Amino acid sequence: MKSNSGKTENGRKEYIKETFENLKKYNKKDSERLKNCKYDIYKSDEMKKSCPAGYIFEKIAGYKIYKALRNVKFKHNINQIAFSIKTQFDDRDDKVEKGDKDNKNKGYSIIDELDIALLSSTGKLINFECKTGGMEGDNAKSHNYTTYRLSGAFGMPILISPLLKEEIDDKKIEKFDKQWSAIGSAERAELYVWGIDEIEKKLEDLLRIRE
Repeated sequence: MKSNSGKTENGRKEYIKETFENLKKYNKKDSERLKNCKYDIYKSDEMKKSCPAGYIFEKIAGYKIYKALRNVKFKHNINQIAFSIKTQFDDRDDKVEKGDKDNKNKGYSIIDELDIALLSSTGKLINFECKTGGMEGDNAKSHNYTTYRLSGAFGMPILISPLLKEEIDDKKIEKFDKQWSAIGSAERAELYVWGIDEIEKKLEDLLRIRE
């Protein structure tokens, strides 16, 4: 795995195509799955984006989350799952008329986007942020704040990293500097961090605790 964030838009898309071609070439088992899959990565909406890797990663993470939720034991714990939700908090003083020039100084609105959100049967929000590259500290704090505003102290903001758990534990791998930057920002903002290979197990453990 290596970062392609420095490439042009076309360069990033070519990199994704090259990655999938290598997958077909070197992994025959997954190659057969790709052939039988109705989802065509090359014609997908994700490939129309300027940074397709991030959107593809969200779908991979979403699939792994959905796979864990299909477990019969946990179906009753989750009311809803949603993707790419935009949130806005309007803190203006309703007592001030909208035409009043001073109204603009009476409050503020915060807009945030949740990559993947789970709403539990008890009203708890589990907010997943998927990052293939770096993440600013203010961005991480924003996701923590959004989760708190929507669900209170019992909400749970989680960063999902494309790294495996063993790669996260090995902090000496220099080629993952952007991923480590995101993990550092998440930890400082008190977000939980899950590796891509931990999603099913950690989500099952979390839902088991909340049964």
